[in-house]
Amino acid sequence: MEMKQPALTGRIRLRVRSALLALAILILLAGRAETATLTLDQAIQEALQNNPGVQSTRQQLTIANSRLMKARYLNPFNPVVEGGATRWRAPEVGSVAEPAINASLEVEIGGQRGKRIEEAEDNLAKVRAQVADAERTLTGQVKAGFYRGLYLQRRQELFRRIETLDRKLRDAAQARLQTGEGTKLEANLEAIRYDQSRRNSFAGNRDYQNALRDLKRLTGMDADEAIELGGTLSARPINVDPAVLVRIALASRPDLRASDAEIKRVEADTALTKRLIIPNPVISGTYSREPS
Repeated sequence: MEMKQPALTGRIRLRVRSALLALAILILLAGRAETATLTLDQAIQEALQNNPGVQSTRQQLTIANSRLMKARYLNPFNPVVEGGATRWRAPEVGSVAEPAINASLEVEIGGQRGKRIEEAEDNLAKVRAQVADAERTLTGQVKAGFYRGLYLQRRQELFRRIETLDRKLRDAAQARLQTGEGTKLEANLEAIRYDQSRRNSFAGNRDYQNALRDLKRLTGMDADEAIELGGTLSARPINVDPAVLVRIALASRPDLRASDAEIKRVEADTALTKRLIIPNPVISGTYSREPS
């Protein structure tokens, strides 16, 4: 019995280690299964749907549309209805008070409604251009962040490969030193090189994780969601005339369209303000019953 006890204890420890190893493998596989692959098109779509800045800019469209709807009213003023009494003098009973109703309505003149509609339309065009510019800017930021993350992902993989190779070289140098074929200097140099590659690998993983966090912030994704980037990096030269780029920018940039629409809106608002100097007439009428 005393001879079998150590063997039994060794088998129990082996089973415990096997169980822990299996559990670690299951956890690792589960983590990999939950990791989602994010492509560039998916990142842009998520950003346009979830980014708070773009959503806030889009809400201005509702306000601008409501402003235009109000400007198209035939008359922006509500009628005023007042009730009271009219005093009549009757020959037989003397002074008699009869109920009376007075209604009045202010009417715009001088083309105020047309200028108000023009100002609201220019404001709506400006807001639409601002929304397009916010979406354009966000799309550019997502593309830059995505390709930066993709580059850091590839760099991290390269650092890991170098770390693996340096570890093998370090182990080989240690083995050569133990057999007497190598020197202590060679073993130390390989160990230093391996430590440097490990530091590069840790730094590469840190930069890659930071890039993923920045991309999640732009796309509005959950910070705890596990993702990996899917795509390819390619570099090819592009020959474009700078004058052509300037001409395309002046013709298509939405922020420039927003500036032009704002200038037109201010001009229409100035014209409307000048026409408001003339007072609007008020049409009123009174109804009362004459005593019989």
